[in-house]
Amino acid sequence: MLHYFLAFFYPALMAMLQPYSKPWKGWGIWFPTSILYILFVGLRDEVGADWGNYFFMFENEASKMNYMDALHHGDPAFWLLQVWVDDMGWDVHMVNLFCAIIFVWGLVALLRKLPNPWLGLTIAVAYTMLAVAMGYVRQSVALGLVFWAIAYIMDGKYGRFLLFVAFATAFHKSAVLMAGIGIFHGGRNKYIKMIAGLFILVGVYFAFVSGYESQYVQRYVDSSHFHSKGAYIRILMNAIPGLFLLYFRNRWKKLYPNDYTLWLLMALGSVFSLPLVPFASTVIDRLGLYFIPMQIVVLTRLPQLLPKILPPRIVTALVIGYYALAYIVFLKFAAWSFAWFPYQNQLIEWFLTI
Repeated sequence: MLHYFLAFFYPALMAMLQPYSKPWKGWGIWFPTSILYILFVGLRDEVGADWGNYFFMFENEASKMNYMDALHHGDPAFWLLQVWVDDMGWDVHMVNLFCAIIFVWGLVALLRKLPNPWLGLTIAVAYTMLAVAMGYVRQSVALGLVFWAIAYIMDGKYGRFLLFVAFATAFHKSAVLMAGIGIFHGGRNKYIKMIAGLFILVGVYFAFVSGYESQYVQRYVDSSHFHSKGAYIRILMNAIPGLFLLYFRNRWKKLYPNDYTLWLLMALGSVFSLPLVPFASTVIDRLGLYFIPMQIVVLTRLPQLLPKILPPRIVTALVIGYYALAYIVFLKFAAWSFAWFPYQNQLIEWFLTI
């Protein structure tokens, strides 16, 4: 439990101590911080609900493939990575390490554009890093690349945004959702926005349904076995900051006009996802992972949205308290929380054997 406490306490403390007039964004502190979290996530050993599935995938499937096989597999970039790691004579820990590097660097690229990046890291550790990066390995890489893509689109670099979304889609096809959102955000007229909306619908269809209609209905809609436990809570955690943004949208548009449409779209998507959970909880839950950047950005900017209501330091403390509670609930009461204990790490085990 100590490892998880320190992983959360460190950014939370930095978020409270950071001066708002001059945020700590320099690489002098963020580089070692990134390395710590890469090692924390990437060198974990037998930690996470899907550890066994990914171990089996690497040992029994990827090890028997060549590069052409990987290219023809679903999510080809992830399979190419596994085949390459196997060819190098490494094991599944190296797959996790490379995935952690992409996830953490993408996250940091986004965080360093926020007014209090340490508050953003605190929010990310509480669920995104714990459950996604240490659980849904393939989708965590896609999410890390989406973080990176969003950092580019916030600077108006749409070409780089689409490039990184393409990379993300190669790791997990569900990331195609972000291409439509980006096109809509960058569109200058209603026709481009209509095309973007169609792109989102078609992309989600091909990512989740095409060719698997009967299996989809059986597994993700009708079958209680494939009901995503905790989906309501996870979608609600996106919907709450989404409602904040919708309520304060005029002030947001005044303070952050360049990325207003992007976050508005994600806020609307998060809020309208909530009533859809009973019908397809697993699909909505997995798509909801791509709205996590909105959760991080909105709540990190919340102290700037409420200066006349509460002092920024108080708002920061309240956000940290909220995520501390979510963190504890996940570790103590989540259905699969036992899979995160005991926390084991290859680096720690190596030091103990010296």
